[in-house]
Amino acid sequence: MGRSFTFIILFFLCQILAFGLMAHEGESSTLSTITRTDGIWFATEVERLARQSPNESITVAQQAAAFFKQHPQPRLEGRVLNATSYAYYFLGKYDLSMEHAKKAEYFAKKHNVDDVLARAYMLQGNVLQTISDYQNSISKYQQAVLIYSQLGNDEFLGYCYNNMANTYERAGNYSIALEYYEKYKDLATDDSGHASADLGIGD
Repeated sequence: MGRSFTFIILFFLCQILAFGLMAHEGESSTLSTITRTDGIWFATEVERLARQSPNESITVAQQAAAFFKQHPQPRLEGRVLNATSYAYYFLGKYDLSMEHAKKAEYFAKKHNVDDVLARAYMLQGNVLQTISDYQNSISKYQQAVLIYSQLGNDEFLGYCYNNMANTYERAGNYSIALEYYEKYKDLATDDSGHASADLGIGD
């Protein structure tokens, strides 16, 4: 009787263990499937953190780079490169910001990803404006404007106009700055956008 009882207990333990292993295998399979779409999460998260938590953004970007080596997704990978540039910009590391924006430019040209290319030009313009290279900054913004116009992306086209206005203002070209503030104001779709344009005009 004692042996039979022990055998029954062992039998049920084996069944429970086997079920647990099967469940774990099923979970691994599901997770493997999920990770194939995680590129969207990586791109969105790096972008979300770039301004408010740039160091964390860069850490996530490094994880994303490893992910994209196994699951190439050019547009999303380009977005991560641009967002990394943006994160370095807010850390005041302008050389690294420019480096990643140029990487994004090269990557976008290689894979024909126009929106990524436009963003890369825009970010390069930001860095050049910050270091007072106004002429080259405007040139980069103009390249971005051309692409955003072709894409019909009025939101980012407006951002480019606003950045160009700021650049002309810093360079002391106030009449041209005013023209671009007005262009931005025409495209601004919300109250904050109009407030930003009005502030620029006021300055």
